[in-house]
Amino acid sequence: MRVIVTGLPYFSKILQHDLRDYDSHNTYFFCNTYYSLIDKIKFAVLLPFTDLVISLNGVTDKSGSLELAVKLKKKIMMLWQGTDVLLAIERYKNKSLYTKYLENSVHFTDSLTLIEELNEIGINAELLNFKYIECKQPINQSFRKISVYSYIAEGKEAFYGLDILLAVFEKYPHIDFKIIGCKGKSYPEFPNVKYYGWVDSNTYLEICNYTPVFIRLTEHDGYSKSVMEALASGNEVIWNMKHEQCHYVKRDANDVSAKLNEVIQIIENRNLTKNLNNISWAEKNLNKKNVLDDLIQSMQKLINTTHRNRQD
Repeated sequence: MRVIVTGLPYFSKILQHDLRDYDSHNTYFFCNTYYSLIDKIKFAVLLPFTDLVISLNGVTDKSGSLELAVKLKKKIMMLWQGTDVLLAIERYKNKSLYTKYLENSVHFTDSLTLIEELNEIGINAELLNFKYIECKQPINQSFRKISVYSYIAEGKEAFYGLDILLAVFEKYPHIDFKIIGCKGKSYPEFPNVKYYGWVDSNTYLEICNYTPVFIRLTEHDGYSKSVMEALASGNEVIWNMKHEQCHYVKRDANDVSAKLNEVIQIIENRNLTKNLNNISWAEKNLNKKNVLDDLIQSMQKLINTTHRNRQD
């Protein structure tokens, strides 16, 4: 099969590159139809000889490339992520949702919550994990002490739940909290909280490996890479999204504090050793080979079948 990967340029290029290197039986092209005129021309030239177009985002406004794909009756696979769904919901409420490509595509996302949200606006999506990480055995088999880390993007502190965490910091003065991403400016200081700001990947993975609890409390989410990395490191994950390997909480300081207390007991009962079940689960479900195998199988199935995925 011949496949064009388009959509968010940075991630689309990585996906196309990995598919090309892994699967020599099929041909994969990347076209930056967002910002490159040359790639737009390339897309138009390749399209007649292509079996499938992958859009690495849900498209709910007009797109020249997808317009052409629909005109030539090409199969389209949309891979939805969190921000795409938020935008689609907003456009649905504003009655500006452009449905032409939606009606001529098959939709996938990697989150049960996103499936529910898409279904509410009339888009049927199937569950498919298309994100992966390098699952390496953690260098340490146990933790030195109980501590917690979280990622809070600079300038988006409220969206990532820092206001909620402030109350948790105060309730657990004996626990060290490590905040990656932001510098905590204009927020109260706590002696048990360290703001790292931006860190490189090695520093991030070191914090991940030596910190047993990861908390994520975003206002809206997809399948977060930071959650994936935490699971692969054998950490306990407290998340306000439902996931089989995570501890679900509401975006509420009391609920988070109570759950953190439970998680601390779990870790102490294991004598501070890593969660081997999370490591095994990640090796099976987040391994690049397994994820790409499932994605390729879904592509082949789509090419060989014809159906519409939009609700009437």
